[in-house]
Amino acid sequence: MGRLLLANGIYTNSIMYPAVALKDARIRQSVIATHTKAHLDKALNVLAYIAKKLQLAR
Repeated sequence: MGRLLLANGIYTNSIMYPAVALKDARIRQSVIATHTKAHLDKALNVLAYIAKKLQLAR
C-alpha cells in the first residue's frame, strides 16, 4: 500500500515487520500546518481508492 500511495503522490512511512508484528503493518502519515484542505482531501481520496483497489474497504 505504501508504494501505491507514493505512486499516487502521497508520501507515507510504511511500518513493517520486525518493527511491528508480522500481520500488523502500518502506514504513518504526518499532517503539518502548511497542508491545505485540498491536500487532505486528495490524501483521503487516494487512500479510499487504493483501499478499494486492494479490497480493504468494507
